[in-house]
Amino acid sequence: QLELHLPDGSIRVLPGYRGVRSLAAADLNRDGHPDLLSADGWHFQYGEHATARLNVYFGPDYTDHRLVGTIDGDYTINRIEVASGTPATVVATGTSKVVTFTPDPMGWTPITIGTTREGGTAAVVQGPNHPYIALPGEPIVVVPVTPQ
Repeated sequence: QLELHLPDGSIRVLPGYRGVRSLAAADLNRDGHPDLLSADGWHFQYGEHATARLNVYFGPDYTDHRLVGTIDGDYTINRIEVASGTPATVVATGTSKVVTFTPDPMGWTPITIGTTREGGTAAVVQGPNHPYIALPGEPIVVVPVTPQ
């Protein structure tokens, strides 16, 4: 479970599913408050059946929880990064896939941009005009995050 320890000493348990694997914070909705991104999920038979989930809890009070999306077939999201831009793009590195999530009028648009091996992670790198996503491998693949 994910616990939010508040300045007044109280603890709020945030909804989630079967434990948290990774966290990130960014102001996704540009309201001046950091939003919390959390990865959870489930697997069965050592990942043969699995779904990694990406959630957002909007600040400042984190009571507005939304499922951003899933990475089907991956049992966890090992790393979450946010590429700056308008709109902000969330980069999720799962156990076998790297997926971007971009907000749209109906929620979030997922795009699988590459693959990774267990333990490998993608990285967001700020370029001179816009961010790039570096995917692990031989050779390293660099994908631009194009502004919308």
